[in-house]
Amino acid sequence: MVSIIVAMVVVVVLAGGILFYVAYPHQGRDVEGASWLSAPLIRAAFRLPVLRDGDPDTDAAAQQRRHHEDDAADERARLREEHRAQRDEHRAERNEQQRAEREREHAESTQG
Repeated sequence: MVSIIVAMVVVVVLAGGILFYVAYPHQGRDVEGASWLSAPLIRAAFRLPVLRDGDPDTDAAAQQRRHHEDDAADERARLREEHRAQRDEHRAERNEQQRAEREREHAESTQG
């Protein structure tokens, strides 16, 4: 139980740190009520690489990523359709078996 609480506290603190990192340094603002946090966030913002719109590498990478995502989506759609076809075939076989069983039971009950 304690480990779950510690993990949740770590997650909340990490989420808060990310929120402050994204919200304040990139807008040129200081963190209100925690000025001691502003300087480390600004230093971190300048040290980490930032991808900007129009960067040639990011455009090519984004196009390649979109291409791979489209291929993966097509593959998922194909597999989903294949699964539906197998499921429908299985249902049809089961319905046919149930119909044959009902007919056989009906024939036995009318003969008996």
